[in-house]
Amino acid sequence: MSITTTKLTRAAGLCAVAGGLLFIGVQINHPHVDAGLVTTTEWEVRQTLKVFMAVLSLIGITGMYLRQVKQIGVLGLLGYLVFGAGYLIMMSIEVVGAVVLPTLVHSAPGYVSDVLAVATGGHAAGDIGLMLPLSGVGGITYLAGGLIFGIALFRANVLARWAAAVLAGGTSPPP
Repeated sequence: MSITTTKLTRAAGLCAVAGGLLFIGVQINHPHVDAGLVTTTEWEVRQTLKVFMAVLSLIGITGMYLRQVKQIGVLGLLGYLVFGAGYLIMMSIEVVGAVVLPTLVHSAPGYVSDVLAVATGGHAAGDIGLMLPLSGVGGITYLAGGLIFGIALFRANVLARWAAAVLAGGTSPPP
């Protein structure tokens, strides 16, 4: 089997689809997030799937970028880099959720509850260190990067324009 640009592009496309399906899948019947959930098998499975989702999505957007690198221009590069940073931060936070929080839930339940509160859009009652700015930067890079990258994809007019519009709109914050 020879590795070709076409095969790599198709593989990246499949990764993007798989990442999107995982993004939808982990939201189905999502339980209320609290410190009690962190010790369950369901938490471990969901967090692991979220890590895979971020990795597959990063591979997918890399393939999209490389497929049309000439047409997408500087705006596309900027969007790709910011969006990619958002996925890397998301992956890091999900790894912390899968690996670190379950080990701390019994010795530092307040910290775990505060990290979960920030992760679900709330506020921490105590100090959670760099998890607070990391969560904020992750959200900003994901939203801004998705919007910029989606606009650049739409303008490049290589991939389906409706899909680029969905990407730009789907990662934009609600009004």
